[in-house]
Amino acid sequence: MNIEEIEELHKDPSNWHLFVFYFCPKDPRIVVKKKLGITGWTLNFANPLAVPFLILTIGLIFGIQWCAEKYLSIGYPGGILIAIVTIIALCLWLSNPKIYQNKNR
Repeated sequence: MNIEEIEELHKDPSNWHLFVFYFCPKDPRIVVKKKLGITGWTLNFANPLAVPFLILTIGLIFGIQWCAEKYLSIGYPGGILIAIVTIIALCLWLSNPKIYQNKNR
């Protein structure tokens, strides 16, 4: 699947439910940009890895916070900041259609 095909799936209104829930079995991405693009990311709930990714993300937030308090002594704001930056970087990487592009063209 090429980038144009992935973007067409993203633009198709039938893949969006209540304007915020993305459900497209043909789209290989786990994380996608929200419909308006500038408002962040959402999960492709048709992908079987979406719910485990959500659970791991929540665990990552608490795990980073716990490690920041216990080992780095930077407290609550510092741990949350590290968690937010980590999640933003992960979402940017996973929502990039180039990593899902077919290599055999």
